[in-house]
Amino acid sequence: MRTFQIGSRHNEALNHAKIALELLQTERSRYLVEAVANGDPNKQQGYENQEKFGDKYKNIITTMIMAYYNYGAELEHLKNIPNSLKALSSGFELANRELGPDHSLTINLKLGIQKLIEKKKVSF
Repeated sequence: MRTFQIGSRHNEALNHAKIALELLQTERSRYLVEAVANGDPNKQQGYENQEKFGDKYKNIITTMIMAYYNYGAELEHLKNIPNSLKALSSGFELANRELGPDHSLTINLKLGIQKLIEKKKVSF
């Protein structure tokens, strides 16, 4: 009975992380469309252009990255390692592109991916 409850909670957390990602992706798209509509079609994504974006965009991006991490962690708890790696990799790619390779979120996601790959090797 206890195992079922724990699994149910991980499924619930997985659904919450998925919903958060969908909402944040919509919010990010809305922000970028508004930036173009407000007369700045030259805004480019990427950490080298962060000064062109406001705090709202930075908050959306960092929250998205954390949501990818949470989604990947819940998938790992549910023993879905391939999809966990996909989620963590998506978060890493976003972090690397938007925050840069030296940002703590980028580094932590890279380490998490490496640990999961090692864990996968040991498990099989």
